[in-house]
Amino acid sequence: MPVTPPSTRRDARYALRPGSSTVQFSDPGAVGGTTRAELTRISIAGLAFDIDRGAEKFSQGMRLKGVTVRIGSCTLGGDLSVRSAMPGADSRTQIGCLFFPDTHESEKSWMALIAGIEAAQTG
Repeated sequence: MPVTPPSTRRDARYALRPGSSTVQFSDPGAVGGTTRAELTRISIAGLAFDIDRGAEKFSQGMRLKGVTVRIGSCTLGGDLSVRSAMPGADSRTQIGCLFFPDTHESEKSWMALIAGIEAAQTG
């Protein structure tokens, strides 16, 4: 598993309710296969998800294109850039990524989601 550099991010990260959010993308290790994983955290810059196996497929800087992010009833498209792969709970691996929305509308929706979560947690 790759070594994870120390985080230099200052943006708040928000835990997501289990079962409420997913990310889906083309499996980096299989032709035509897809991976669907549960999102665990999001921030203004990115997201994190857990996988059961295959962590060796993810390396820092790897780009995952054509990703679908679903948070509640909101579905967004974009790309991910892998920042880290760290051991998580229950022998799982947590993959941390930067998120690049694919359209201006997706970017506005992403910002609105983050603002809504921030408001709910501080209100």
